[in-house]
Amino acid sequence: MNKQFLTRAAMTLLVALLGSATGAWAQYSGGSGTEDSPYLINSEADWITLCTNVNNNSKNYSDKFFKLMADITVSEEFT
Repeated sequence: MNKQFLTRAAMTLLVALLGSATGAWAQYSGGSGTEDSPYLINSEADWITLCTNVNNNSKNYSDKFFKLMADITVSEEFT
């Protein structure tokens, strides 16, 4: 394997580990869910994560804030 590949792989792993350690950052495009720093919904992936968490009751969002950052077209249906 070449040095460039190993460097990219290490950086990807580092970003993944940091993301999982910070919770909300790994779930959405940013924010911490507070009024001053709402969760940022910027992509279909962000929207799907939110819908999945709400539908599975895996997170309590009753005191959280969100900000839609873009027009999002969702190709998956949630019931």
